[in-house]
Amino acid sequence: MIHRRLARLRDDSGTSLVELLVTMIVAAVVLAATVAMSSGLQRTAAQVVVRQDQTDVGRQAADRISAMLRSAAAPSQLSKSCTTGCGAVPAAFLSASGTSMSFISNFGNPDGTNGPIKVSYSVPATGASAGHIVETVQKASLSGTFNYSFCDTASATCRSTTVTTRDLTPASTVATAPAVFGYVDSTGNQLQAGGGSLTATELPGVMVVDLRLSVQGAAATRAKPTTFIGRVDLPNQQTVLSPR
Repeated sequence: MIHRRLARLRDDSGTSLVELLVTMIVAAVVLAATVAMSSGLQRTAAQVVVRQDQTDVGRQAADRISAMLRSAAAPSQLSKSCTTGCGAVPAAFLSASGTSMSFISNFGNPDGTNGPIKVSYSVPATGASAGHIVETVQKASLSGTFNYSFCDTASATCRSTTVTTRDLTPASTVATAPAVFGYVDSTGNQLQAGGGSLTATELPGVMVVDLRLSVQGAAATRAKPTTFIGRVDLPNQQTVLSPR
């Protein structure tokens, strides 16, 4: 019996320290690989969500701008006459550049009873809306049966009663290079080079507006920008040049 007990004490079978260390190292490597794979999958899933948000924001902004542009009209094309605030140039576009534009639109005024609106789009470089597409809509003030005007937005009263502002790309920024807006005349020529501003002579010649919206979400997990490219014909402008 004593010999059997001594044999058990001398038996070195079991797990050695070296084997235990190797097992721990292998387990740590497997765990690290699993964590890395899980993090990668989570990051990919988050980017898919961000990309979808970018797509939705960009599409809605492009649709909104396109709808307003298709209703752009020169004051002479409207049933009422503009007395103030329609610009020095008798054209639908009051100003236009690579990152901003302002024009008269007959949107929401099919029978002429509400009067036209003045629409502006811009991508501010500074401020709370920096990098976003901002829409500003000013309602016309009707005067009598045949006249309308736009008040001076420098007045606080004018802004509070006739002007509404809307961020079309919330939580997303829009790249301004290349230019967001491009302008084409009736011959297919670009009216401005390098995103510069159109001159008073060029404004009446705008027949088509090119949109390039490169939208990128501002979330912590950023996806590559989603770019929308479209060309918007201006039927009212084309009717002026090519009456049928």
